[in-house]
Amino acid sequence: MGTDLTLLLTTANRLPEETAERLRAYLLEVTGGRYPIVSVSQRPIDFGHNICVGEIGQSKYNEYWQLHIGAQAIETVYTAVVDDDTLYSLNHFEHRPAPGVFWYETNYWFCQDGLNHYWRIANRHQNGGGMWGCIAMTETLCGNLAARFTRYPVDPLIPHRKTIWWGEPGIQEGDREYGRHDLCHRGESINPCVVFVHRASMGHKQLSRFYRRYGLPQPENKSERLDQFGTVADLRRKFWNG
Repeated sequence: MGTDLTLLLTTANRLPEETAERLRAYLLEVTGGRYPIVSVSQRPIDFGHNICVGEIGQSKYNEYWQLHIGAQAIETVYTAVVDDDTLYSLNHFEHRPAPGVFWYETNYWFCQDGLNHYWRIANRHQNGGGMWGCIAMTETLCGNLAARFTRYPVDPLIPHRKTIWWGEPGIQEGDREYGRHDLCHRGESINPCVVFVHRASMGHKQLSRFYRRYGLPQPENKSERLDQFGTVADLRRKFWNG
């Protein structure tokens, strides 16, 4: 049966390989193999149509560069970006935003190193989401990324220490620097996703300091157990400790 959506996975291959394989296997289990996959990695992996870009290093610029490379290889109308360290629900992939709109998931929890509970930010419906939970028309995604890399063909943070906005498409005013006027829509799927926060993750430093900056999450933003995933200990045993 045909589909109008492709999963685009990017990875810097910083996860333990056994963990990475379990997470990819879970994605295939949840989706039932109904979606084609394009993976862009820094080391070869056996996952869908794989494009290996070599060990270019882990950075925000390189993450988006890998998305840029992968998006150009996608033939379906829509693309769902998937991270190598996130657990997804099937209904997350049901969303189909309009042209020029980037849709971001808000039903998600963090599973963070050193904590025995799940947590989430209080204002996720206004400021939440990330590329890990983004769905857009492939043409919209390709256009936004192409504009960025036309403006900055090399990472501007390296040669000039230039401060630029390199955030999620459609979310910030910074898109206008690239001549884009894409929009952002945040939505909540029926079942949650879980984002692992670990030392090798891009967001570890920011999220590990979240408590100090904003205080402890309120009770409604903490959970000892999720129906779909069990406890944090359950999840770690399944994916990180075998």
